[in-house]
Order: sequence, then structure tokens, then C-alpha cells
Amino acid sequence: MNAHIIIDISWVAFLIVWAVTATRVKPDVRNRDDDAAARRQRTVRAVIAVIVIILVVHGGRSVGRHLHYMRPPPVIVWTGAALVVIGIAFAIWARLTIGRNWSSRPATKVDHELVTTGPYAAVRHPIYSGLILATLGTATTGSILGAFAFVAGTIIFSLRIGREESLMLARFPDQYPAYRARTRRLVPFVW
Repeated sequence: MNAHIIIDISWVAFLIVWAVTATRVKPDVRNRDDDAAARRQRTVRAVIAVIVIILVVHGGRSVGRHLHYMRPPPVIVWTGAALVVIGIAFAIWARLTIGRNWSSRPATKVDHELVTTGPYAAVRHPIYSGLILATLGTATTGSILGAFAFVAGTIIFSLRIGREESLMLARFPDQYPAYRARTRRLVPFVW
């Protein structure tokens, strides 16, 4: 097995977990009356995303091998694969820990709970931390797509953090400030 296959398997595993778990979330507060329709829409989007990614990974492998900005030595590629596995595992752990409180966009859920256990005990946005690490790992293999995903993901996640934290402060005015004081946003002990 080579490093690129490990990376592909990791990303497919991530998407499968996301597709399955996206169908089992609490309704958004503002969409409470449209819960069944929203659940069907999430399911359809999740299935389409998994199919598209599998097709891209499987069908684009020969094309993707030619879309590199560099050809790093094997030790760097294997290091990148390790970062992908660690990042995906961390994101999946966070996704399973947050459970039904997860949302694909910044939103407050019906009966929303403040999750501070598991990876949320170390950072406030561990899904983003894991995905940024995984895209960094993909980028270190010389993948143009990985480099683009790393830059775009880091920017998008950084912009979303402010909105999410505002929602959590409004929903948990007593607990969230204390939680924020004892944890970092994305990198434990750093930021």
C-alpha cells in the first residue's frame, strides 16, 4: 500500500462518516417546523457528496497524479499521509463527540448542548483543526488540490469561527466564557 492510497481511504472514510452522521442531527432552532424536509435535504446532499468524492478519488487518480506542484521525496509523502490520517481521525472523533448538536453551518440547535468533552476539552473547533491538518498533509504530497483545499479551508474555517463563537456566547452566556477561557480555538496551548 502506498501513501496516496492511505490518503484516499482516509478522505473517503471521512466523507462516509459525515454522510451517515449528517442525517441524524437536531433541527436548527429557526427551522424547527421543517425538520423532516431538512433531514431529507441533508441526506440527499450527503449521498451526493460521497458519490462525487468517490468518483473524483477513483476516476481522477490518473489525472490527479499529473496535477502536482512538486514531487516530494517519499519521507515527505509518508509524513503527509500520517498528517492526513491523524487529522481525519481527530475530525471524526470530534464529529462523533458533538453528535446531534453538529451543524453544517453556524446554527443553534433545538435543545442545543455545549459539548466540552473529548477533543472539545483541548480546542473549541476540533473538526476544523482536524480538517486543516488533513488538508496540510494532503498538500505536503505535492497535490495542487490539497494545497488549494488547505488554503481555502483555513480561510473559510477562520471566518466561520467568529460567527460560531457569537452563537455559542448568545446560547450559553454563563458557560461559554469559562469554556473559552480554558481552551484554544484550533491548536492546543497555542491558538
